[in-house]
Amino acid sequence: IPSSPFRGQSAAAGVIQMLGKLQQGESGVTLGDQPFSVDMDAAATMNVLHGLLDAGIGKHVGKVDNIVIDVVATLFDFIFDDERVPETMKGLIGRLQLPVLKLALSDHSFFSNRLHPSRKLINAMAQAASTWDGELTPDSTLYQAAEPLVLRIQTEACDDAGVFASCLASFEHFLSEQERLADEKAAALTGKLEEREQLEIARTVAEGAVAAHCADATVPEAVRRFLLDCWVDVLSRTARSDGEDGTQWNAAVATMDDLVWSIQPKKGAEERQRLVTLLPRLLGGLRSGLDTTKIDAAIREAFFAELVKLHAAAVRAGMTSSDSASGPVATTAADDAVAQDAQPDESDSPDTIGLEDLTRGTWIELHLESGERRAVRLTWISPARTMYLFANRQGARALALTQRELSRKLLGGDAVVLNEEPLMDRIVADVLDEYQPGAQGVE
Repeated sequence: IPSSPFRGQSAAAGVIQMLGKLQQGESGVTLGDQPFSVDMDAAATMNVLHGLLDAGIGKHVGKVDNIVIDVVATLFDFIFDDERVPETMKGLIGRLQLPVLKLALSDHSFFSNRLHPSRKLINAMAQAASTWDGELTPDSTLYQAAEPLVLRIQTEACDDAGVFASCLASFEHFLSEQERLADEKAAALTGKLEEREQLEIARTVAEGAVAAHCADATVPEAVRRFLLDCWVDVLSRTARSDGEDGTQWNAAVATMDDLVWSIQPKKGAEERQRLVTLLPRLLGGLRSGLDTTKIDAAIREAFFAELVKLHAAAVRAGMTSSDSASGPVATTAADDAVAQDAQPDESDSPDTIGLEDLTRGTWIELHLESGERRAVRLTWISPARTMYLFANRQGARALALTQRELSRKLLGGDAVVLNEEPLMDRIVADVLDEYQPGAQGVE
């Protein structure tokens, strides 16, 4: 933000003392025989600092502090106009108008120090409220945590940042505890999500193992469908239980390779004899693999019946006198479609742009089909970063998204990362930008 033009001067002690009395609800307060009053109840819904300016408080301070008062009043104008902060929280923050003005008058570093406790407290309250799921009411736990802190700041008419710092620590502790409890609630789902991730990874590995055979146009449709609909299931279960380099995995892959070889045209007596020798082991391997799945018996037997025909056709094709007869089997449009199913869909592959920057604690805003917008926090990322678990601030309404689903939402605008500049930092920068030209040379 621009460097603050307010340096080297402080407001008259009488003005700060007068503001302290108004802050504590006194009426009939005078300054230089001039009366000043503030309706503290109205501070929750309107900017009362403009009333002080209209009443002539600027006559009792120097040029710089006159600007300070005007700037702080403008800051609260921005806060009351910000659509992202719920009205209920604006009411609490609005009650801090006089304490913040006193602090800004006595400590001009308020404008240049992003870490100033008063600014951090307002930022934390605004951010917590803007990410609250559902309507924020006086009965909400967030409101119940923030209101006593605002009341304490109003009551303790201090001129330094100490009370703000203490209240900030209390509020940050509340938020930290709330996030801890939310994470505990969401953690109940992580075990199931990890299992789901392992299943999906195993299936991806299995689909990769059958892809080459399914893309081969010479492989009959019945076999390609069997590999895609049945053997992928066998391989995925094997990959999960035995790993990609295990004995069972290698055996399942070898059975698949033997199956594909067995239905190719058999050229010569040697290949026909090899098929005869192979069949018992092949059929046994297929049945053994299918036994590990829940594939319906009728589907299995229908495939084995079709396999008998394919083996007979392979033998006949190899016994023809013309070499061309054993060439590639003509394929239909349906065959090509099945082969296409086995190819990775490049347009459908996960786009991970931006996902590598997501960390636990990141807030995103989801745009739902109903038109509702919901802020959720990233509470867990799976070990392989294929699953993302989100929950609202209350730790409820958990939502799990796959890498692909989250990527599509982010790219399509249905999810937006909430990483905007904190409320007070953004507003102070905007307001000082307006005042900077007029404040040149005011030191």
